[in-house]
Amino acid sequence: MNKHTFRKRSPRGQGLVEYAIIIALVAIVVVVIITFVGFAAKRNFGIVVGALNTSHDETTGTTHIEIKVAQCLGSTSQNAMGIWVRGTSNVPATDLMGSTDVGRFRAGDVDPDPGFTWRYNPAILGPIDLSQCPHSVVIQAPDGTTAIAPVYIGMVP
Repeated sequence: MNKHTFRKRSPRGQGLVEYAIIIALVAIVVVVIITFVGFAAKRNFGIVVGALNTSHDETTGTTHIEIKVAQCLGSTSQNAMGIWVRGTSNVPATDLMGSTDVGRFRAGDVDPDPGFTWRYNPAILGPIDLSQCPHSVVIQAPDGTTAIAPVYIGMVP
């Protein structure tokens, strides 16, 4: 008679596999979080850099963004003030997101000339208070490409 000895399997290796799966899932979650936090961190860093009177236009892969003018002007004759940001990009203006140390905006108005020239220029009617003007502007494309510029603050007649 053949006598077969059956061994009971040991669960010692099972714990190692479970730990590996948990570590892999945590790594995936961390990568997703860092992607979102990285985009916001780049924007906040750009606002600080622009406030230090530094500008930067960026090309990443096939994406290019350039800020040509960033200014906040008060008009004594119209009793109004506003911010004007103008630039070019090979990304449609509706896909660009702008940020300042005062708030965020979409670069919504697109000039009819080629080259995706865009502008943002809301007017604020009422008493002129240039202390409400932002000090820097950051424009970002969906892929994270960023352009930074300081904002010129002044008065016009």
